[in-house]
Amino acid sequence: MLERCGGRCEQIVSPAMEFYGPELRCRADADDAHHVIRRSVKRDDRLENLKALCRYHHDLLDSRKTRFGEKAAGRP
Repeated sequence: MLERCGGRCEQIVSPAMEFYGPELRCRADADDAHHVIRRSVKRDDRLENLKALCRYHHDLLDSRKTRFGEKAAGRP
């Protein structure tokens, strides 16, 4: 996956427009692997279902995720 993305976040931050050129990606380093289709749904760990993201974009896309030592929202 890191080979595919060159170590950079794969999140598109600006949609492609015909006359402006290609899509613009986030320039941050990729920190996390994100499942495009949630793993809990299909248990799909194939590369096609993974997207390399920086921590910021991963947190935006998956608000359920907790970090080590943190409590999930709504849990005691």
